[in-house]
Amino acid sequence: MCDETLAELAAKLSEEKFFRYGSDEDRNQLVLDIEARSEFIEVKSEVSASDDPKDNIFLSLALDGRADYIVSGDKKHLLPLHPFEGIPILSPADFLAAMRA
Repeated sequence: MCDETLAELAAKLSEEKFFRYGSDEDRNQLVLDIEARSEFIEVKSEVSASDDPKDNIFLSLALDGRADYIVSGDKKHLLPLHPFEGIPILSPADFLAAMRA
């Protein structure tokens, strides 16, 4: 995790489509819980592989954090890059299936 990706998570969870998963307070608490359990990485890499510039921070973070996986539901920009620099990019469902195998 880095500050930018944490901010992106908080922004996404404040979108209306996530209202059904709990109150504002519940979703804010989830962000705080994730922050407390996350390892923060200093992002030094500058990646420009995605057509969506906002997604490049996740690719940079994955490289600098030596991620085993990138998990994303972004079918338009991130999933087509699978694998990225040897890092598998999986949908949440595919990631869960891989973890159960």
